[in-house]
Amino acid sequence: MPWREQGFEVLEEYGVRKRLALHPLIYYLGFVWIVAAATLIVPALYGLIFHYHEPREYTVSIELLEYGTVFMVLGLLSTRLTMPSRRMRREEALLLVVITWVLIPLVVAWPIADVLGIPFVDAWFESVSGFTTTGLTMFTGSVDPVTGTYVPAVEELPRTVLFWRSFIQWVGGVGIVVVAVSIIARPGSAARLLYVAEGRSERIEPSVIATAKKVLFVYTIVTVIDTILLYVAGMDWFDAVNHAMTGIATGGFSTKNNSIAEYHSIAIELAAMFAMFSGAVSFSDWHSLIIKWRLKRFFSSPELKALLTLMAIGTIAATAALVRNGFGIIEALRYASFQIVTTITGTGFQNTGLGDKPEIFKALLTTYCLLGGAAFSTTGGIKMLRLIIAVKSTLWEAEALSAPRGYTLRRRLAWIVLDDESARRALTIIFAFSLTMVVGTFIAMLILPDRSFADVALETASALGNVGVSTGITGADSPLALKLLYIALMTLGRLEIVPYFYAVHVMYSKVVHAVRARRGRRKLLRETRVAREAPL
Repeated sequence: MPWREQGFEVLEEYGVRKRLALHPLIYYLGFVWIVAAATLIVPALYGLIFHYHEPREYTVSIELLEYGTVFMVLGLLSTRLTMPSRRMRREEALLLVVITWVLIPLVVAWPIADVLGIPFVDAWFESVSGFTTTGLTMFTGSVDPVTGTYVPAVEELPRTVLFWRSFIQWVGGVGIVVVAVSIIARPGSAARLLYVAEGRSERIEPSVIATAKKVLFVYTIVTVIDTILLYVAGMDWFDAVNHAMTGIATGGFSTKNNSIAEYHSIAIELAAMFAMFSGAVSFSDWHSLIIKWRLKRFFSSPELKALLTLMAIGTIAATAALVRNGFGIIEALRYASFQIVTTITGTGFQNTGLGDKPEIFKALLTTYCLLGGAAFSTTGGIKMLRLIIAVKSTLWEAEALSAPRGYTLRRRLAWIVLDDESARRALTIIFAFSLTMVVGTFIAMLILPDRSFADVALETASALGNVGVSTGITGADSPLALKLLYIALMTLGRLEIVPYFYAVHVMYSKVVHAVRARRGRRKLLRETRVAREAPL
């Protein structure tokens, strides 16, 4: 069939079965419900299998399973009984991704608030922090100022909920839409558009679906490696699995109130540093190392070199800042190296409190919170590739000014060919993060006038960069305005800000177009009525 050659084979498959035709946005939201259901069902099954004999765990697991089953039924009915009425457009794919990242944390927060009996906004904050792999938490053992409800500390939570926190970070790290694409399992433009719209441009296989499945495979292998390392270092299996999931997801949720500092173990800190680093390395590089055994390509990655270089520079600078303020050289190196790795990878594990640290140390961590790891990784922030492109573009522009007429610059970064569009996008993202950081810090200072600027700036950068390190500002006892601000910043940072503004622009354009069309029809009707009533 000629239309099959044009890429409409997906619609043909649906059409043969004569399903109910829905708008593409509504149809593909069904897969979102399936992912949301999985994030409840998997922890519930864990609780039922391993803690069925404990009444509290059993009750929590059953309630999560009930909610998850309802969501799964909704998703399956939507995807099995309906079909997209047409192919998805690029702007619709981007809009769907934005809706997904806003909707899923909101939906999943509802069962958690019900199960634990905590205010919805606190459950929503925790859900957003989990899916965006930020790691800031409401479970601080304090009272919500609006409702007066006590919100338990991390170690007071059921193990089923602890596993839920880790699992949503693990899913959020690889990407909600990547998971959804891997279960769509049908070729076509929709999977490709959704994959790209979530900010994934690289592929390790020719097709998007094959790439998504290979990413999940590599992701799982590295998670297992991290789990074994943490267990050997001294954690029990439960803690090792949870910290491995949140480590490679660069999320930072912990099963302990004091995070990694609770263990007082250098071996565990080193294993955690490797887990965080593994999440900041590109999936493409991991694929080259684990699947293809291309060691040279792995170690020649420009993003990997930049990441290691910035880690080394940051560790030296942070160590010097701590030593200058009275810390011993060994102690300073231990704290500095761990905190630099946890901030630049966007993880949020902590091996020490930050409240008593010097402000120059906090300022350095604030900067590193916005950097991020490789572009094709689980980290948030600006990303190494964009920083490299921005620096290279500046150097290329300087070289172009002094080059003879007719000379063409060769703009390559290792095996990556760059163009003006790449530079423009990189600079746009950097500017967007910088501007949002300034505005977010200003608003946070208005909400918290009694806190120091260094503390507020670090906390804000931690939310925007999806990092999770905290100076003690964030908690269930935080003002409601601050919780809503950080929910917005975490959500913006996960998709690198720009897609949200584009989605708002698309919706605004559609509304304006609909209003203008309606006015045009009314005007035409009035003119027609006047023409009919006019005397001949």
